[in-house]
Amino acid sequence: MFLLLDTLAGRQPSVKDSSNVGIAMARSGTSRELSQLLALVLAVVAIMVLYLAKTVVVPLALAVLFTFLLAPVVTMLERIRLPRMLAILLVVFASGAAVGS
Repeated sequence: MFLLLDTLAGRQPSVKDSSNVGIAMARSGTSRELSQLLALVLAVVAIMVLYLAKTVVVPLALAVLFTFLLAPVVTMLERIRLPRMLAILLVVFASGAAVGS
């Protein structure tokens, strides 16, 4: 009991508990292996989810990228007194024409 409390508290086992040190070491090795296995399983699951969701994730990532690239152009057009909606439409059509050709 004291060995478990000492281990949980992060202290080294006392001399009187030296006979149970092997058990505590075995438990920590097993828990380390279990946590490594859990991390591996979670990584595989995350990769599979991303692989299966690529039909949604890739266009979404491209949309975010184009938003960051084209926002300064819209801001520049707004500075020359173009209404925001017209500036957005102009930039979207111009970028679509550039990518499409």
